[in-house]
Amino acid sequence: MKQFSIYCFIFFFFIASNTRAIEKRYVFNKLSNENGLTYNTVKDIAQEESGIIWFATKQGLNKYDSYNIESYYKEDNVGIPSNFFTCLLITKDNHLFAGTNKGLIKYNRRFNNFEPLLFKGSPIRKINSLTESNSGTILIGTNRGIFCYYPNEEMIVKFVSLKDKHITSIAEYNLDEFIVTSNSGLYFINSDGVLLEYYDKNNTRDLPTHHFMKAYIDSKKDCWLGTYNDGLYKFNRKEKTFQKELLAEIDQAETKVVRDIEEDLDGNLWVCSELGIFILNLETNESVNIQHSLEKSEYHLNDNATYCLFHSHEDIMWIGTYFGGVNYTNLNNSKGFYNIYPGDNENELHGKAVNKLYKDSKGILWIATEDGGVCMENPLKLTTLLRFRECKLNSVYKFKTFNIATYDRQEERIT
Repeated sequence: MKQFSIYCFIFFFFIASNTRAIEKRYVFNKLSNENGLTYNTVKDIAQEESGIIWFATKQGLNKYDSYNIESYYKEDNVGIPSNFFTCLLITKDNHLFAGTNKGLIKYNRRFNNFEPLLFKGSPIRKINSLTESNSGTILIGTNRGIFCYYPNEEMIVKFVSLKDKHITSIAEYNLDEFIVTSNSGLYFINSDGVLLEYYDKNNTRDLPTHHFMKAYIDSKKDCWLGTYNDGLYKFNRKEKTFQKELLAEIDQAETKVVRDIEEDLDGNLWVCSELGIFILNLETNESVNIQHSLEKSEYHLNDNATYCLFHSHEDIMWIGTYFGGVNYTNLNNSKGFYNIYPGDNENELHGKAVNKLYKDSKGILWIATEDGGVCMENPLKLTTLLRFRECKLNSVYKFKTFNIATYDRQEERIT
């Protein structure tokens, strides 16, 4: 590999900190009605095995193949009962179900059309959520309780429990055990719809709110709750406690509305709010807020009112908004930088005046300073390997025949 030196001017903004701050700049692409989306209010997003993305909007259903958007309206499809699509589900066997305010439909991929699914001959109205169980049944959350669709029998039944509750979301908590959110409390049911336990304003004195919007189970099996008027909570079922997670230093009306939650591959939680997207690092308790920009910017959203999140197979995070359509960012290709701050602690730079950077054949970055010697840094792992404070070099080079300063890897010293 050809060796090279990097000459640069570096400006550091130093802060009083004992840890290294890492900032990642997410690059957002946009899809709106200008690109063929039927409507800019996006309620839900799902993905087929083939990679095709579906968008449920307030005026029509959209199929996106990364090049073109195909639109579906009730006027052109007999099986679609309404253009107001509310939720989507693609099952483990790759079947697409869509909920609308006037009924549930199933997509026939072979004929590119839709089949209505009826309960006792009538459509299920005001559907808010669709969830597949481990056994393959589909739980349908509505404004008037929960229905269950059995694919093998092609039959729909209504659960007796919670029959008059306004259901906002359903998530599988354990094997065939579900957590249900509503505008009147939090409930646990089994796969037959039997109520196991509940938390509402009547039986839970320290319940933060009775209006829950979203239940989400992360990769560590922790349960997160989004509320309509009190922000984000972490629920401990064993201790029966609700721990609030502040999205911003100052709690405000826009951050108290949490409609959706999604986890990325790094274990960060992405949270929808009325103030854009919040990205929570659960290990450091740090958060990043990405908002709307009045000017067109690839680093900002085009709307602060975020409604849904979806993490696709390609490690892309998709964000549905109310006015801006879809924003999406490839988490592998985001632009970013990180700061290495001066100090005496681990992973800190010795010296404030950086004179030269050099990358060796193993990808290690050598940083020469005028007042603190030389530091070795692994850019891929974001870790400082070694520091040579006693070394008085203020520049680093490598030549084919000789070195001005030689690093002994066995002795871990510069001579």
